Amino acid sequence: MPKVYQQHPELFSNPHSSVFPLLTKILDVNASLSIQVHPDDAYAEEHEHELGKTECWYVIHAEPGAYLTYGHTAKTRKELLS
Repeated sequence: MPKVYQQHPELFSNPHSSVFPLLTKILDVNASLSIQVHPDDAYAEEHEHELGKTECWYVIHAEPGAYLTYGHTAKTRKELLS
């Protein structure tokens, strides 16, 4: 994909960037992960001079009782876990 992006940037949402706009990770998780907070493109460009980070998760397998938390307003760990 990065090669296609270099040759045809007009096919992507931000053709003026030299950075390929997709990060892919494969995780094998058996414990809790940290809470992630990512800025959108506008904030990241202004403050960090790079692209923001929108996340998408594709869960291949999950044990019974496993869960993802998305978009919480908790102010403490106790609130988050309740």
